Amino acid sequence: MSDRVPGKIIYVGSIPYDQTEEQVMDIAKSVGPVVGLKMMFDKETGKSKGYAFVEYPDVETASSAVRNLNNYTIGNRQLKCDFSWETSMNTVGSMNSRGKMDDALPPLPAGRSLDSNETYQSAITSAVGQLDDARRQQVIADAIKMTKRNSLLMDELLAQCPQLAYALVEIMLTTKKVDEHAIQSILLNNVTSDTTQYSETTKTTPPALGADEIEMIKQVVQLSDDIVAGLPEDQRAQILEIKENYKNGVYGSL
Repeated sequence: MSDRVPGKIIYVGSIPYDQTEEQVMDIAKSVGPVVGLKMMFDKETGKSKGYAFVEYPDVETASSAVRNLNNYTIGNRQLKCDFSWETSMNTVGSMNSRGKMDDALPPLPAGRSLDSNETYQSAITSAVGQLDDARRQQVIADAIKMTKRNSLLMDELLAQCPQLAYALVEIMLTTKKVDEHAIQSILLNNVTSDTTQYSETTKTTPPALGADEIEMIKQVVQLSDDIVAGLPEDQRAQILEIKENYKNGVYGSL
């Protein structure tokens, strides 16, 4: 249940990046008349940031949109909807009276290019290794704070910056906040959810997998026989099925 005060403007996140403003407008209109819609785009690249703000004529219609559009499926993603902190579409994406950005991510750093013999995993491990224990603890605390304050915006941050998600996992492992088996279980549940949905809908076309799903499948496939053997029977069966599907090319060319 949202802890925000219901208003006429809602936040819509996790929008697939190939969706146009017109397509998002059609979805928004499916619950009622729309006063205005503003999709957020990167000023430098012109690409969608994956979220938008929609204004409805009244709180009742906006409330209906939050109820009906949250978890609405588009492709292999589910929309995330909530009431916005914004009270006017004129202020969307701009600094508010408190000097902070509400419901909008600040420009993210471009990062650096990988060396020829370097993988993103090794680059992240190296970056995390350069942090002292106090800084690692602070990173986790900041992530928890942001998640509590605005979980939808945290979803968008991790979607736009997946390397941050991997870094957070590595920090939690190195600081003993979570163990390896818990991470493997989460990866397994995410992958099996996607592959189960695929198997129930089509057997001829490889599923449309994002970069995160592809990486999860690769990690599951690389699990050693010893680790798999030590898992509960249901998880072991799911992993073996994923490995078999990978071997048979069910996921296409990863």
